Amino acid sequence: MNIVANELKTRGVGVFDDALKHNDEAIITVRGKSKYVAVSLERYNHLRECELETALLFD
Repeated sequence: MNIVANELKTRGVGVFDDALKHNDEAIITVRGKSKYVAVSLERYNHLRECELETALLFD
């Protein structure tokens, strides 16, 4: 799902609740260009664990 920066400005962080309810990530666009990605803290922690496990495998 895409979130336009102006929508975030007007609706606040509640826009993330809607965006992440049915998606793993939300892309935030600024002036028509994809600039940021928002994920839930649970998803972020999972990705960090995967990253650390991969680093240990290839170290």
